[in-house]
Amino acid sequence: MKPQHISIKNLVIRFKWRISFTLGLVILESVLDLFFPLLIGLAINDLIAESYGGTIHLAILGFSLLTIGTCRRFYDTRV
Repeated sequence: MKPQHISIKNLVIRFKWRISFTLGLVILESVLDLFFPLLIGLAINDLIAESYGGTIHLAILGFSLLTIGTCRRFYDTRV
């Protein structure tokens, strides 16, 4: 049996689903990061109008980002 040459290409081919999943989580995390300025502005506007809707949306975004980031880091180090 011929030993397989170790290269980036061979590693990507061998672990394509794991790399794709990790890349997907990184992209999702980055996209969610883009919504922070928008939701901060909406939260401020809602607080001025004496409403907590924007603050709740901001908290949901923060918790979602924290959860996705934690899962991604856990997956990166374990798999």
